[in-house]
Amino acid sequence: YSLEMELGTACDNAGQTDNAIQALRRAAKLKPESSQAHYALATTYAKHSRYQEAKPEFEETLKLGPSNSEARLSLAKTLVAMGEPAQAMPLLHEYVQHVPGNYQAYYAMGRAYLQQGDLQKAADQLARAAQLEPDNYDVLYNYGHALSGLGRTEDAIRALRAAEKADPSQSGASYELSLIYRREKKMELA
Repeated sequence: YSLEMELGTACDNAGQTDNAIQALRRAAKLKPESSQAHYALATTYAKHSRYQEAKPEFEETLKLGPSNSEARLSLAKTLVAMGEPAQAMPLLHEYVQHVPGNYQAYYAMGRAYLQQGDLQKAADQLARAAQLEPDNYDVLYNYGHALSGLGRTEDAIRALRAAEKADPSQSGASYELSLIYRREKKMELA
């Protein structure tokens, strides 16, 4: 079991995803009662956007260790990534009650509210995430997007400019800004 866990971690760190997953699957089969093995397998799946496979492993992790708050957050983030915000929300609310200072939880909640079309709640949660992680491109971009949808143009522009500054290699914030400038008939800025 321990060797398979170590091999899985080493393979994943070396970019050998398939070998990592095989080793972690073996670890979980050798010791099915190990929440650590299921969590390691789940996080490897999620890291590589294999959410359908990550979800049951996170669920098994929580079944075996219901107090594992990181598994709870990871399952919620996986559900949001899968477009299942209604399933993610109870997990996120429970998580922030116990761990209120983690920006990832507020970011996931904001994205879930965006998926549900509730721009005000999305903006509120993304504002909390931005307070905790003020230089995170994804947080700032999504916050700006929510603010733009609410018609809070100046706030949206500030958030999107901050996103551009946080990661100039990303183009989403610049595109969103150009849409705002066009809508506001400020073509010289678009």
